[in-house]
Amino acid sequence: MGFYGTLKMIFYKMKRKLDHGPEVRSFPSGKKPCKGSEYPSATGLVPYPATPTTFGHIRTANGQGQQRRRITSIPSPTGLQEWLRTFQSWSGPEKLMALDELIDSCEPTHVKHMMQVIEPQFQRDFISLLPKELALYVLSFLEPKDLLQAAQTCRYWRILAEDNLLWREKCREEAGIDEPLAFKKRKVTKPGFTHSPWKCAYIRQHRIDTNWRRGDLRSPKVDILSLLPFILNILYN
Repeated sequence: MGFYGTLKMIFYKMKRKLDHGPEVRSFPSGKKPCKGSEYPSATGLVPYPATPTTFGHIRTANGQGQQRRRITSIPSPTGLQEWLRTFQSWSGPEKLMALDELIDSCEPTHVKHMMQVIEPQFQRDFISLLPKELALYVLSFLEPKDLLQAAQTCRYWRILAEDNLLWREKCREEAGIDEPLAFKKRKVTKPGFTHSPWKCAYIRQHRIDTNWRRGDLRSPKVDILSLLPFILNILYN
């Protein structure tokens, strides 16, 4: 289990304790957790590095090294460094067992503090960190309605969600549209942003289908006064 797998396990455990209270269970000694255990695995997400990466290294790489939370200015407790060295000497399963027991012995205020430190690491915009081609590949798994919602997240997501080739595939897969919607060129209000003709074609077809299913067809309003000259012209000619 890599660093992020361990981090997710800690976060999962702390959240369960805050929501449901301490969890009573036995942890068999001498047995390693199997692949089907309750803890999420980071296999396939983050490869385990040759040199283990710590949470402190990640915070420093993200520019948060100097923003470490300090509750008080009291000196470090006696034996802290020795305890940390002992912890680092343990194997992966032993560290997980120790963290499991440590969380169970913490008060809710301590767990809340740990969550406030760890949680921001899971709130990163991974789409913006990916290369454009890979980000578009990830977005291609979304349904059109979800893609429209994703476009409202931020400016960069909107640019990705307006990709013409992406919407061409959605039109062919979801709506059976083979031709993009032709419209007059709009005045560019935001540099670097263009509207997708395929997206416009999908939205137009979706509105037509919705109106037919719901019967939301409004009767045209005819103004009799506007027709009066036409009627008089017919009568007198």
